[in-house]
Amino acid sequence: ARQCDLEPCQHGTCESSTSTGYTCTCHAGFWGATCSMDSIRCQYTFCSGPNCRLAVKPDDDLTIGQKLLREPIWIGMIVILNIVFLSCVSYVVRRKCGTKIAKMLPKRQRRPANDSK
Repeated sequence: ARQCDLEPCQHGTCESSTSTGYTCTCHAGFWGATCSMDSIRCQYTFCSGPNCRLAVKPDDDLTIGQKLLREPIWIGMIVILNIVFLSCVSYVVRRKCGTKIAKMLPKRQRRPANDSK
């Protein structure tokens, strides 16, 4: 059986070739070895087709911050660093200004002890 009988080309026509077995001639808007890539699918998968470079914004145009925010590990690290920073700031404020803060807060009144003897 010829390889073209298996219909390997998803969006194109198959042509038998003696050296590689078959080649696909893709319809307009599709590319790849089996004509399976289009601009919509290329946005969600990694590919190296010529139209793929047009559909996806190249990384050269992105700032360093935008590149880092694409990586989930950096988002987690940023959150953790912010929590640590805020904890350190609150610790320093309590140590340095603890008495001033305590004076601003209302004083607690002691409840009288119930002597039920």
